[in-house]
Amino acid sequence: AMPRKLSCKLEIGGNTITEVKQLTYAQDWSGDISIGNVVSSYFTATIPTPSFSLTGGNVTLSMGIGSSVEWVAIGQFAVDPSSVRTKQGYTSFSAYDKLHDSVNSYVPNSSYAETLQGLCDDVCNQIGITSASLGVSLSLSKADLAGYTLRDVLGFIAAYCGKNAYLSASGGLILKY
Repeated sequence: AMPRKLSCKLEIGGNTITEVKQLTYAQDWSGDISIGNVVSSYFTATIPTPSFSLTGGNVTLSMGIGSSVEWVAIGQFAVDPSSVRTKQGYTSFSAYDKLHDSVNSYVPNSSYAETLQGLCDDVCNQIGITSASLGVSLSLSKADLAGYTLRDVLGFIAAYCGKNAYLSASGGLILKY
């Protein structure tokens, strides 16, 4: 087999960067075989120092292979402003998906039904992601979950469905094994 070049593309606030010196992609997956985990993705990158500010930037990460690159979206992330470092013409930073910072307390919204699907829709709305279709019928009192973190509530939903929670490349919640 011929060696192929793996490429990455970062789109930050309308700017496209394909000259990436280094990129490390990871997930906060513990590796334990269990259900109900909320798995967040993040990456660190080093790029030539851009002419624009990374602070508050949203990043779309895409990967491609070969000389005629066909890009595949990996995910949507937000730059951690405290991680931005510039040195000798290069800037390094970290970026996290929306599940990473879902540590705010859950506050039930009464406009969503008192069902597991309504709970999922409510939590996803508060995080700012698209909800998943659960296909599970369960009535519950969302008030009982008030005060838990949004991440904990998503973990409860995923565990009830026998799955784990992730974000799709487009930023929507998916539950899978």
